[in-house]
Amino acid sequence: MAGVRLSPAGIHVPSALVCSDDVHKGKPDPEPYLHAAGLLGVAPEQCLVFEDAPAGIESARSAGMKVVGLTTTFPPEWLGAHICFADFAEISVDQVAAASGVLRISLP
Repeated sequence: MAGVRLSPAGIHVPSALVCSDDVHKGKPDPEPYLHAAGLLGVAPEQCLVFEDAPAGIESARSAGMKVVGLTTTFPPEWLGAHICFADFAEISVDQVAAASGVLRISLP
């Protein structure tokens, strides 16, 4: 179903996509994020989640993941994320070193 909406919008449909039909419990339960980590074949503690809602942040944290909060919908004090940014424009990915599994994110 998501692909039907993403493709016409010009958004690439990712190989791992978790929708409400794929889980029994939605956010704030950790199941959606744990299912996504399983599809990607990575341990939850190796995941970095970008979220803009308290329920999503609670879900990711309960799954054992680090969370970057985006204050597009709620102020930072409501989010409880590890770190918050106004939007993606404040974040850039410098390097992904596949061999070491290092993801380096820098701020302007």
